Amino acid sequence: VLMPWSGRRYRSFSARPDLRLARYLRGLEGGVLVATRPGLAVATARWAPPGVVRVAQEHVFLANHPRAMRRAIGRTYGRLDAVVTLTERDAVDYRTLLGGRAPTGTRVACIPSAAPSTSARSTHGRKVVVAAGRLVPAKGFDRLVPAFAAVSARHPDWTLRI
Repeated sequence: VLMPWSGRRYRSFSARPDLRLARYLRGLEGGVLVATRPGLAVATARWAPPGVVRVAQEHVFLANHPRAMRRAIGRTYGRLDAVVTLTERDAVDYRTLLGGRAPTGTRVACIPSAAPSTSARSTHGRKVVVAAGRLVPAKGFDRLVPAFAAVSARHPDWTLRI
């Protein structure tokens, strides 16, 4: 009921957890709540009281959300205190979407990933490619390993560390 049907995790929820989530969010008194999934951020915007600092931390570009989720975001994120994106371009997209719909003065900020720039070069002289992340399909390790195999055939002095 509370989770937008277009959310990637929609099927993980049912009426009972929805009601428990709504009660929990409504019962919060102060503190900071960071929602890391758009469906949870929508629920936070709808149900968490204004005395709670409510933040949506976005890991997916706004343009990559399904249209219905973008509509839900547009209707509700203006009630949040902040929306945090990984890129400045995405922050611009969120500011545009929320333009004029932010009664609480929602702040949209970019906090880039802690990973160094892909153009960063080691000063240690080692030829190592490092990849870090959860071992789930979305992170693309299933594409990285065969791609690195092709590179290492031409550059056998390079290694890959995951």
